[in-house]
Parts: sequence; structure tokens; C-alpha cells
Amino acid sequence: MKTKQKKSFSYTVAIFCLVIGSFNVNAQEKLPGRDTKEWDNLTVAQRWQAVNIPEDQLNKKTTNELIDHCINFDFMWDIFNYPDYSTGLNVVVENHNGLRELLNRKDAGRLILDYYKKIDLNKITEISQPAERGEFAGKIFFLELFLSHPNILNQFQRNEKELIKTILMSHDICLDVNARTGRDFYSGYSIGTKVLAIGRALDRLKGRGTNDPAIEKMDLSKLSNEEYKRIIEEAREL
Repeated sequence: MKTKQKKSFSYTVAIFCLVIGSFNVNAQEKLPGRDTKEWDNLTVAQRWQAVNIPEDQLNKKTTNELIDHCINFDFMWDIFNYPDYSTGLNVVVENHNGLRELLNRKDAGRLILDYYKKIDLNKITEISQPAERGEFAGKIFFLELFLSHPNILNQFQRNEKELIKTILMSHDICLDVNARTGRDFYSGYSIGTKVLAIGRALDRLKGRGTNDPAIEKMDLSKLSNEEYKRIIEEAREL
């Protein structure tokens, strides 16, 4: 997996930059003050507070509305600013009340998985703009991070097989899309994160501690080819 990551790193970074650029435009439309000197003078904590959902609206949002909000929330991309996805996600959880609320909802696990299942992974081949393809893949990535969060994994206790098989199917479809088109529509984090998510769920299913640093921290840089194959083979045996 490491050699594949190196090969696709430039592509991933390019897509990431394009997506961030488009998200910033959208964010300024939602929050006009973000292109002002006042915004520049805010501390990081104040900026997070500015983009939080008003408390009187937060509890009124349905869980599906929170899912939609979180995968479209432009600050989610801050996850890539940290050494691993687990740390990045935890920073967003700590600072954004919308994601914190979502991951604490008792029906979140089932509804996130249902949302995930409904995504047509072949749709990416119809998207012409690289930034929009990156945004589409990013939403899938965010959902997989949510499904890998301990709060959500706890909701799949004794039902981890469904979660594993669903993400495995997504993994296989993405590879099939690449093979059929001869293009890397899904590469780098798009594929690797699925394997890490499956690895976490497998550890829960087998009742074993997570000792692998790649799985524990959701760190693609530590996912070897051997570990990638082991996780996928174990998932196929279920």
C-alpha cells in the first residue's frame, strides 16, 4: 500500500487543493465575514465558534440533517492538516458541535451506514471537474471516518459483520471503477481509508485490542501492503 500511496500522493494533494479552494468560496457565501479583516483577526477558537451551529437549532436537527451537514462542512477538510486521520477527526469533534452531536446520537450508526449504502460510487465517472470529483470522494471518506469512530462502532456491537461487508463492497466497487475506466478515480485515501475502517471493525468483531498503529490512528502512512492484504482477506472470510 505504501508504494501505491507514493504514486498517487501528487494526485491526492492536487485534488485536495482544488477542493479546498472551492469549499472556501462556498464558506464565504455562507459566512460573508470570512473574507474580512475581522475574520483574519479571530483566534482559531473564535473561528470554530463562528461556524458552530446555534445551540437552539442543534437539537432540532434530525440525525440525517446532521450527517448531511457534517459531510458538507468545509472545516472537515482540516483533518488533512494532522499527521493521521484519527487525530484530525478528534480535533473537529472537539471544536465543532455539529459533528459532536452527530457522533453522540443513538441512531447515528444505522443512519450513517444507510446514507453510505445509498451512494452510487459509479457516479464519480460522470463528474468532469477534478475539484468536484475530489469533493464527492471526500464525502465518502468522511462517512468512513464517522463509521470508524468508537462511539459509532459501539452501536454495531454484535453486528460488525454488516458494517465490514458494506465497506468491503465499497472497496471492491471503487477498484472495479478504476479497472473498467483505466483511471484512478479512487486512489490514495479513497481506498486506504476503507481498509483501515474495516480493520477497526474486525478488531471489534474479534474482540481483540487494536495494536496496529495504522488502524489505531487511522494512519495510511503506516499501512503496509502486507497489512492491507491481511485485512481484506480476513474480511472476505466472514
